[in-house]
Formats: sequence, structure tokens, C-alpha cells
Amino acid sequence: MPHPNGSDHERQLVAQRSDLTRFARLRWRNDARTVQASSACANSRASKVSRSSSFSPTPMK
Repeated sequence: MPHPNGSDHERQLVAQRSDLTRFARLRWRNDARTVQASSACANSRASKVSRSSSFSPTPMK
């Protein structure tokens, strides 16, 4: 850890804070998209499982 002499320490804190805010903003902006992507992934996985002939939770008639 570098010696906290005024300007360097302040710059480091500002950079850290800006990184945190940017990460939070990115996460907040991509939250809905991530949820949609995960649900789509689950849907495709479920359809793949139901389509497979070896094991189907809902037997096709």
C-alpha cells in the first residue's frame, strides 16, 4: 500500500469511488437485460430437455 500523501491518496480514493459508481450504474442499467437473458437461457434449456427423446418431463403425444 503506497504512503497516503495527500494528492496520490485522494486521487486513488476518487478513482475507486468512480469505479464503484460506474460499476453500480452499469449493473443497474444491465439488470433487466441480464434477467431477460437468464430467463431465455432457462427457457431454451427447458425446451431442449423436453425435446430430448431420452428424458422428457412432459411426454409428447
